[in-house]
Amino acid sequence: MTTSRGPLRLAPPDPRSEFLVPDFEDMEELIAELVVPANAPMAVMSALGTSRELLRFSFYRYEFATVAVTHSLVALELALTEGLADRGPLPDLVERAAGEGRLTADLADALDRALALPSDLARAERTSAACHPSGAVTSVRAVFDAVAALLGPVAEPADANDDSLVRLRDEHRRMRFPPGFQGAEPAGVDLVRVDLWVAGLVDRELKDTLDETWTGELWGSINALDKAIPLMHEPYCASYFTKLRRLAMAVVERHVPGAVGMPRGTGGPVEREPEQADRDGRESLVEAFPHELAADARAVLALLPKAKHRSCTFTVRVGTEDLAIPSRIYHGELPSTMVELLPPQQRQLLHCLYTRHHDGRVRQRHLAQLLTSTAPWVAPYTVQLLGEYVLEILTDLRDGYRELLVPGSEGHFVYGQFVVDNPEFFARTEHRVVSYWNEYHRRSWYADFRGYPGGTALDHLRDAASDQARRRWPDHTPGRRTRLDGYC
Repeated sequence: MTTSRGPLRLAPPDPRSEFLVPDFEDMEELIAELVVPANAPMAVMSALGTSRELLRFSFYRYEFATVAVTHSLVALELALTEGLADRGPLPDLVERAAGEGRLTADLADALDRALALPSDLARAERTSAACHPSGAVTSVRAVFDAVAALLGPVAEPADANDDSLVRLRDEHRRMRFPPGFQGAEPAGVDLVRVDLWVAGLVDRELKDTLDETWTGELWGSINALDKAIPLMHEPYCASYFTKLRRLAMAVVERHVPGAVGMPRGTGGPVEREPEQADRDGRESLVEAFPHELAADARAVLALLPKAKHRSCTFTVRVGTEDLAIPSRIYHGELPSTMVELLPPQQRQLLHCLYTRHHDGRVRQRHLAQLLTSTAPWVAPYTVQLLGEYVLEILTDLRDGYRELLVPGSEGHFVYGQFVVDNPEFFARTEHRVVSYWNEYHRRSWYADFRGYPGGTALDHLRDAASDQARRRWPDHTPGRRTRLDGYC
């Protein structure tokens, strides 16, 4: 028995919500004031963000409003557990926070109605349709305000020379390891091991013995915590390891260069011995970007783990400069949390470098961050990927170029000019695309080159070059007389 599937349709609005707002888009205005505090721990952010979206979609399912209120209380309990460094019934924690002045009396009163909801539901005194969306917004807003009050204002970045790291270290030492979690391994993370490991690395930092290798290990611990913390549903455990992650971040942020290659807490740029730069192969990578970006490039390269092998290069023309792009790099991949700390332009430089990584999955991940960029020096990195063998990357390029190279757009101009300035490089790329198609994909999915994703991506580039050169750009690929759209 077979069934046919039609197009995916949105559920009709819940008739019980019809007097709330006229359209789903208007729900955004209703919840606009519910802003997740920027300094909230990840588990709190997740719970608040989920409750906010539940409110949004109560337009389609009335009961979601009640679920939004109960879920927001998860965030409140996490924030109270961390702020008071204690556990207990949620109403008792709210009362204690109000008594200590952490919450105003008005805010504690506003929370009362929401606090009674879970127990009323459990005793079947109220149903899952207990909260009207507008009333739920009021309750959830009180939770958002309470969490923001408990967390306090967003802290300014700490100076690397102050005693904040010592304070965080001492706070961690005073906390008891979560009872019952010895031996637990959420997401495969040994909690005891990562706890001891971070504590030891913090001590190394305070003794000025934390070198580049140990910093990399600390980033590994942060990555492990990022996987484990979202799976921690016991509030004290989530609070404990969130603080541990904050402690680890306080250390690694000291070792992240600023926008012009000046590490925090130092008085000058990063300097390398010439012999070391040559051994690492990093200094030569500065030439992979325009001269005006040299300071940013050195700041990024200072973060890269040591390379396993040296890299060969190929030369392209960008503007008035010749850039030496690496064919492959063999540096380890930096954790995403570390990449997020970099200024936008440095992040883009890093993504470019990782498109030359020896692992195709790494190349694809970082390519995704470049397919909206119109910076001229990004073009050689994405075009080079066309001349390689990973079909998933070719598909991403085909789809990305369709949006980026719209005729008349800046991307159309930038990439067209790049092809015009590098005709031999582009022709060589065409030949490589054809070669890999013939070798790996012709006998499987793409018997006709006209439907091959790499061929379609080349068409986008060739059209851009034709407009820029004001003549039809040469085509070195087979069977292009009758064009078959490569999106099929």
